[in-house]
Amino acid sequence: MLEAVGHPVIDLVRRQFGPLHLGTLAPGEIRDLTKAELGALLTISREASGASSSDDANETGD
Repeated sequence: MLEAVGHPVIDLVRRQFGPLHLGTLAPGEIRDLTKAELGALLTISREASGASSSDDANETGD
């Protein structure tokens, strides 16, 4: 996308993914989620599920 507007990406480093901060995690390295990270992901998931459920109900007139 950036290249299409004249700004090619030479290097891309993901430091964060949603509520997860990668910190010093090396490429290819994995780690377990902390309880706080898991809770944050579950909260986001529940909020997204609730939003889509209410949107569906509004579309059908329920």
